[in-house]
Amino acid sequence: IQHIICDKLPRTSHTCAAQLNGNDGADNKEEGTVQKPPQLNPSQSLHYDFIAVEACQNGLFNGTVVSRDVARRAIQRRQELSLGQAPNDFPLVCPDDSTLRQILNQSIDHERRLRTNDHWGPDEESHHEKIFWKAVREKKKFCTVDSKRIVEDEKWIEFFSTAINRE
Repeated sequence: IQHIICDKLPRTSHTCAAQLNGNDGADNKEEGTVQKPPQLNPSQSLHYDFIAVEACQNGLFNGTVVSRDVARRAIQRRQELSLGQAPNDFPLVCPDDSTLRQILNQSIDHERRLRTNDHWGPDEESHHEKIFWKAVREKKKFCTVDSKRIVEDEKWIEFFSTAINRE
């Protein structure tokens, strides 16, 4: 989006500056700070849903009595509110470095094809690679929850047998 706003659309210098600064220019009068705009397309973790499906398939709760959505929300409440943990604090299964390198190479090839009329040089490729590895390390992109391990954990089994079945 930043590329389109800053490089493709005419007369968007103020919008581009706000995009580059990570704000929409809205001042917070009480604190004198600039607020960041809401994320345009925030990703939602599917970990809770995967665990709910795995737990139901393993007979830890009755899917005809407790809906998938109810189970998912209960799992999320336990993880985030009761345990104070994030979705990526679950045991995760992540691709190995070779697979990640293949994904990165395909992503770079895709960017190159998309930006045929644009400048795509070593600096852009380096930046793309840098943000790719940052997303892998910090956000655990391309990882998925090890739902089999969760439904074998005694504390989670107890949770499913008590809390979920009361929902």
